[in-house]
Amino acid sequence: MPAKIAYSIMAGYQFLPLIKDEFEIIRSAHRIRGAGRTITLLDKLKQIKNYAIPLLASGIMKAERTAVAMESKGFTGDRNREFHKVITVSKKGWILFCLLVSIVLVSAFTSHKLGYPALYMGER
Repeated sequence: MPAKIAYSIMAGYQFLPLIKDEFEIIRSAHRIRGAGRTITLLDKLKQIKNYAIPLLASGIMKAERTAVAMESKGFTGDRNREFHKVITVSKKGWILFCLLVSIVLVSAFTSHKLGYPALYMGER
């Protein structure tokens, strides 16, 4: 069995006690709110829906966190676990950088000529 599948099964198996605990919490919350016990078959089916939706939502959140953790640990099945992405800067990026630097320099020069740095030094 591939390690990717084996680790996934082991991670899924660890969810069973968590699902049981989550079910007990939801059942207690329903009882506190007055949902109580059901007698008819139709009420039992409605109660299953009331339990299934929160259990499914919490299960999806936990599974997503586990998947992210497994992927960050390198359990993706790839042989090469290291990768890098080459980031290139386009001509527009360099133009924007030069424009922003020139704006900062012009504003610093202008404020110096107008005497505003002296205000911060306590000289006026």
